[in-house]
Amino acid sequence: MKLIIIYPDILKGAGWSGYFYTGIGYLSAAARKAGHDVSLIHVTRVPEQEKFMRRVGAEIASDGEALIGFSATTNMFPFVRQWSKWIKQTYSNTIIVGGVHPTLNPEETIRFESLDAICVGEGEGPIVEILDALQNRGEISGILNIWTKNKGEIRRNQIRPVVKDLDTLPFPDRGIFDYSNLDREKEGIGVFMASRGCPYNCYYCCNHAIKNCLGSTSGYMRFRSVKNVIEEIKQVIKEYPFIKFLHFDDDILPINKKWFREFSEHYSDVVGLPFECNMRPNLIDEATIGLLKKAGCRTLRLGLESGNSFIRNEILNRSLSENTIVRASRLCREAGIRLYTFNMVGLPSEDMSARLDTIKLNAKINSDEEQVSIFYPYEKTKLFDICLEQGLIRNQDVSDPFKDTSLSFDPVSKNQIVFTAYYFTILVRLYKLYMKMPPPLERAMERFSSGVLSSPFTARTLYPPMIGLLRFLKSNAALENMARKVKHTILGSGKDGQKT
Repeated sequence: MKLIIIYPDILKGAGWSGYFYTGIGYLSAAARKAGHDVSLIHVTRVPEQEKFMRRVGAEIASDGEALIGFSATTNMFPFVRQWSKWIKQTYSNTIIVGGVHPTLNPEETIRFESLDAICVGEGEGPIVEILDALQNRGEISGILNIWTKNKGEIRRNQIRPVVKDLDTLPFPDRGIFDYSNLDREKEGIGVFMASRGCPYNCYYCCNHAIKNCLGSTSGYMRFRSVKNVIEEIKQVIKEYPFIKFLHFDDDILPINKKWFREFSEHYSDVVGLPFECNMRPNLIDEATIGLLKKAGCRTLRLGLESGNSFIRNEILNRSLSENTIVRASRLCREAGIRLYTFNMVGLPSEDMSARLDTIKLNAKINSDEEQVSIFYPYEKTKLFDICLEQGLIRNQDVSDPFKDTSLSFDPVSKNQIVFTAYYFTILVRLYKLYMKMPPPLERAMERFSSGVLSSPFTARTLYPPMIGLLRFLKSNAALENMARKVKHTILGSGKDGQKT
């Protein structure tokens, strides 16, 4: 039986070539191990209907009874709605969608007419059982994790336990992608995951919502064995020798200190390539930093999210003091490890002063590189409920949370949010410059800048053309590449965390 995976992976930057998604890699590997054929339609640009359907038709032609499977986040789900409708107008193939969105929103998702089934939770086991059943002309309506719809009647099956032993899964299939031309891989960066889950309950994140949907937190946080992870890395760098730097996409790679101690020893001896990983500031201590440095960590990616204490701890439930963040950054500096920060703007209860707090905190810890996104309220999260209570929920169809807000703000606030997101890195550098000045001059410049940046007049008159300028630059591939080079020159870094 053939599985056609359709992966909407659309960002509006002109140079975007797509991301290696380990979830799809695992699904493909599981299906192929069970003897099924798999192909991938990886969509990185909004397609025309005719061109899209030609691609789908070519894949179906090789096996008319193929199962069509979408993988979708909430931001990408509007594309799934449209594309599945196109497919159903021509083909009668079974269409299933899995991923975070149907897991968090199963009732809404299954009711779309063009979808026959959804997968709630992990999909490696269910996808193999579906393919086996379809191949043998059997029923798929009783498979755990799968909801089906037949003539309007919905069957909701129970959720099976998560895969406790991740070593039992085959390594993610990278060959299904145009691997060497993906966004990170073409710069020599390989993406890996050693674990699944996160024990924290940040209000904006889907992890606590997924745990609630699965009905149990027991065993949700799992690690592969060190041996298993190292073996996959060895295989990948042998097959793809252009990989010279590793990115670990785990929520928090060093959260299990015993596991990470073993990993750091084996990784430095067997692999030895520089890498970056995600980390929480409160978990950074001298011992962990020592292990990270020994293993070859070049960059730690820290979730600051907001520099305002009230927003960070009361609205986002991060439970992080500014002192903890500053101490963590100091330990990284002393070890020679770069700091990459995650930040959000456009949060409920946030004003321009709070946004500037986020910029100032990045300047204070002297971050090397920053990622900023505009907050998007994912359903079933605590922060979605807060937004709902405050009457902020409006259009949920925002495919790129780096470009626009989905919340209902007044025009001045919206301009401030989008401007801050677009010019975040420049503003951080500006406040870093102020912090090098004599204290009286520093305070004067901060007050002046904060006043100008917070002014409604500035938001109404200056922000729109400045936002338009950056949007134009990002829509032009040549100009965007030039901007990337300038950014790397300013930041003093090369490939996504590698020092030049």
